[in-house]
Amino acid sequence: MKLTAIQIKQVEDQIGMRPITDDEPVVSQLSEVFGDHSFYLQEDGLHMLTLHAELEGGAQVANLVHVAQWSTDEAGSLVPREPDPTDIYVDLLAPEETTES
Repeated sequence: MKLTAIQIKQVEDQIGMRPITDDEPVVSQLSEVFGDHSFYLQEDGLHMLTLHAELEGGAQVANLVHVAQWSTDEAGSLVPREPDPTDIYVDLLAPEETTES
């Protein structure tokens, strides 16, 4: 799930996480492997948000999913893993509510 700037702010406000910015070269490599998403690096590896539910009125709930882990303790490279949904959920506005003028 590729987030808009407003949705990224919602994630940051709710769970304190910031994504890897799109201008980072690694984002194109990650997109080749995992698809077009907003990616989040954490101590335990790489995460992305997936749509969990669409609510009445078009609002969305996204789930943080762990998709890659560090290959070593030094966090030098990532190794894909079976996607593992976490217990972290984020409330997002409906996509049409997040368009920027």
